[in-house]
Amino acid sequence: MQPATTLFVLVVTHVVGGVAAFGSALLALPLLLLIGWDLQPAVALVVIVGLVQALQMTLATWRGADRKALVRILVVAGIGIPIGFVVAGLLPERSLGALLGGLLIAAGASRLLERRAGREWSPPRWAMNALLLAGGVVHGAFGTGGATLTIYGRYAFRDKEAFRGTLSIMWLILNVFVLARLLLQGHAGRTVLLAALPGVPAVILATWAGERIARRLSREQFAAAVAVLLCAAGVLTACRSIDMVSLDFFGARQ
Repeated sequence: MQPATTLFVLVVTHVVGGVAAFGSALLALPLLLLIGWDLQPAVALVVIVGLVQALQMTLATWRGADRKALVRILVVAGIGIPIGFVVAGLLPERSLGALLGGLLIAAGASRLLERRAGREWSPPRWAMNALLLAGGVVHGAFGTGGATLTIYGRYAFRDKEAFRGTLSIMWLILNVFVLARLLLQGHAGRTVLLAALPGVPAVILATWAGERIARRLSREQFAAAVAVLLCAAGVLTACRSIDMVSLDFFGARQ
């Protein structure tokens, strides 16, 4: 993989995350896989820069956080994280990649369908808890539980400040635990750290730029664009995992 290409992926995806308040890791991970990264090192890189972005956004939004809801999220999603660790250790990388592709497609399609229907759906409480638990599992396995946890946040928080503040703190706390696991398992090696060195300041600038853009654009319009990107990234990731697409076409090598 080329350092410049990796840096470009991190910048573009974290600008998107800065605007939409989610999606940085979900977009970055499949793109890193497509340019030649293996899954676990790519997850480690995404978690490191995601931790920086979460800290930056927490410093800007923590005052609006719903503390009671935050505790509930951390407890339920926290139960799922060790399950995700086990899943990541048991399933082969190709199967994990296919699961991630399905997650991306589902996340993007759900947002597009809801926008097309022109109305909000209020899920039952058991479904909300299932979203939290599933988000913890996915976050433990991939470091990218944003699809389910963000969908939960959209229904749980009607206030924009509560949404951004609560989820930013949540990402910060969850990423600390996931990064600790990756470090102990040796996935955050020299290659990851060399990519993270320029990636961290780039992500800081990208997040700042994303927040500036968010003030000028309709959040709903941009959310629709992000949903399309999620679906596209999911299709590409799933195809790569089952060898339906030639890696040479994407300029990637295993």
